[in-house]
Amino acid sequence: MYRIGEFAKRINRSASTDRRWEREGRITAKRTATGQRYFDDSEIRQALQPRLR
Repeated sequence: MYRIGEFAKRINRSASTDRRWEREGRITAKRTATGQRYFDDSEIRQALQPRLR
């Protein structure tokens, strides 16, 4: 389980990019009871896959 800052470092992107990708549906953040985003290894794999246009 990775919070947004750690997730961003792992995929070599900024946290703001992660937030934008979430809005666009490219990745899906899970939420804690307090509303904080977190990601797991499956989201890292998804974020690192090339996107077909």
